[in-house]
Amino acid sequence: MKSIGKIAASFAIAALILSAAGASNLLLASGQRPPLKEEEDGQLIKKRLEWFYSSRRAGADGHMAARREAAAEMLRWEMQQQETASMASWVPVGPFSSNYSNWRFGKVSGRIAALAKDFNNNILYLGSASGGLWKSTDDGVSWKSIFDTAGTQTVGAIAIDPKNSQTLWIGTGENVMWCERYFGIGLMKTTDGGATWEKRNGSTSTTLSDLSTFASVIVDPRNSNRLIVGGQYGDCNHGKEWQGGGIYTSDDAGATWNARLSDAYVTKIVQDPIDPNILWAGIAYAGVYKSSDNGNSWQLQTAVPVGYGRIEVAVAPSNGYYVYALYENVNGQPEFWRTTNGGTSWAKMTSGNKACDGQCWYDMVVKVHPADPNIVFRGTIELYKSANGGKTWKTLTGHWGATQKVHQDTHALLLDPSNGNTMYIGCDGGIWKTANGGVSFTNLNSNVSATQFYDIGIHPTDNGIIVGGSQDNASLYRSGSDRWDLLEPTGDGFISFFNPAKPTTVYTASYPWDWGGKWPSVLCSIHGLGGPFGWMTGQGSGITPDDRIAWVTPYALDPQNPWVLYLGTHRMYRSTDDAVKWNRVGPSDMTGGGEYDTVTTVNPAPVGGKYVYAGTSDSRIWRSSDSGANWAQISTGLPAGRYINDISPDPTNPSKALCVLGGFGTSHLYENKGSGAWVARGRGLPDVPTNTVLMIDAKTVYVGTDVGVFKSTNRGVSFMPFNTGMPLGLVIMDIEYNTTTKTMTAGTYGRGAWQIGPLAD
Repeated sequence: MKSIGKIAASFAIAALILSAAGASNLLLASGQRPPLKEEEDGQLIKKRLEWFYSSRRAGADGHMAARREAAAEMLRWEMQQQETASMASWVPVGPFSSNYSNWRFGKVSGRIAALAKDFNNNILYLGSASGGLWKSTDDGVSWKSIFDTAGTQTVGAIAIDPKNSQTLWIGTGENVMWCERYFGIGLMKTTDGGATWEKRNGSTSTTLSDLSTFASVIVDPRNSNRLIVGGQYGDCNHGKEWQGGGIYTSDDAGATWNARLSDAYVTKIVQDPIDPNILWAGIAYAGVYKSSDNGNSWQLQTAVPVGYGRIEVAVAPSNGYYVYALYENVNGQPEFWRTTNGGTSWAKMTSGNKACDGQCWYDMVVKVHPADPNIVFRGTIELYKSANGGKTWKTLTGHWGATQKVHQDTHALLLDPSNGNTMYIGCDGGIWKTANGGVSFTNLNSNVSATQFYDIGIHPTDNGIIVGGSQDNASLYRSGSDRWDLLEPTGDGFISFFNPAKPTTVYTASYPWDWGGKWPSVLCSIHGLGGPFGWMTGQGSGITPDDRIAWVTPYALDPQNPWVLYLGTHRMYRSTDDAVKWNRVGPSDMTGGGEYDTVTTVNPAPVGGKYVYAGTSDSRIWRSSDSGANWAQISTGLPAGRYINDISPDPTNPSKALCVLGGFGTSHLYENKGSGAWVARGRGLPDVPTNTVLMIDAKTVYVGTDVGVFKSTNRGVSFMPFNTGMPLGLVIMDIEYNTTTKTMTAGTYGRGAWQIGPLAD
């Protein structure tokens, strides 16, 4: 996504060191840094989801998850054929949670989607959005990853067999709206506590293989072979967020399945603990459903209005007649409902922001106290408690900021069935526990590695120092320890890097958080990792307000002239004075002019002149040979309608380059030899979105895809897997190479950063 750091250390020459006076002007020009929002509101999350599917939807044709699953299985087979004994191996370098400055909630790890616990044996499990399944035998003091061989790192639901705690069922695919859930591969089972796994999607015409996300997995407490599951399947073409789903049952432990409620966007299923024949389900855009025959048939609850979008349901463990439902109505207003007579009648307990503090389509979970059916816990942006069945609510965690007790955006709650004061909370920042009903909380993130990096940056000479921008856990840095630290509280952090000539100058970025979101948010510190960071792209910077800005704003520092920076919106900007001032260069619009079309990558050449490349969201590539003053479009040969995810100029001839594309159904790597059309390359690459490309010499090429890393030794003509040591199917967002230490660093979307090296020449 960026050029600086790709081949960084070679250009850290003394003649290019920035002057202290010039660097100081940057912060003076920034003006007052705008305050961060108290919370990442729903519009920002929708923009993130839009970014995610926009680069992947082309060519998806209704089989996006299946294509990725097939690619992961092919990768498994190819790696089994490799002779790995003498091969170098990737090693994780964290974050194994990250310190969050002096913020009260403490360490963060990543988005947690599911929680389960074997209370009899004190074994705790957490499932993350794209960081796998983790197991703790000491109540969260330490954790072990147990899902590395599954083929995906995305978990939506966890169920422990009540009769045999060594048997776990994992529904893959995160239980969220839109198509970030496409990493699902169906239902997985282990009978040895997570040591080995097998798929249990069925073998007849009715299977679970099309489910790309699981809302719930239920094991009948009377019969371990009886399963009830529900979820959705979807695709990302044309931005359509779902294409079906349903509720399924099995009586033979997943060997075969029966469809019980078809064409249903299932967001939750719960079972009455007193009468297991009674189940409740939330069906998005439909309503609340009830089954009285162990999930075989389902009836819509007409006494409660139809919900719009996600519907959360909860049943009281002490009294199955008490059932709660939370959802948004057709006007987008939250409503909280309750029945105390098993569904004969329902009452609206509250509505509006008193029922949900926002994002009720994204993060929303309800649980009932095990002994008192009137005590309800609601996890939305914050965690709330009601002692009167939802009429009034009290926040337990506090509002967003340094004094908040638990990170915001709650996705999972787990209550101790024998002690209603003990609860585990899974949210965008990881996992917390309260043992006193929410008076205080204990941080359990310990050594969990679930950070979703958008991008990473490497120090020019020290492998132990890394910076990166993460999903919802800010911009982070590593300074020798696998426990990372807060670089800057950016909400979502994006492209981050060092100035190779003066590594005390550090850059990071976020979404537009100025007043009104008119300008990109790029920040810089001239005092190293500790900051302070100043805003360098706001009002008065020279950047035109209200440009079309990508969710991950592309910008890069010229490694040959590190006082020169480039930034793309739907057009290009250049700064030649340490970002004191930006000037527009090139055409007025580098895209086709569509409402969401933007520049997606900016890549100055590492050597040999003044070449700069830029790619767009609509298959356009531009090249400048005069440091950005003039640009020529060189898009011939590329398939239409594709995200240009990354460009790697040839380090031996800057007029030549490789690029990688998103989507499905075409080549994902193309070569331009300096003139003429782009030519498809990449034999051996899987048919999945390819996110990053790196040429380290004229022949050696590495790419990062949605299932792993691949290497070519013949300039991208053919590839082989380069994943030894990594979990199977890991999503690779960025690859950087240090020419001094000959070490490669990868940033992943769910399992933090990894390194390998030194690599042979």
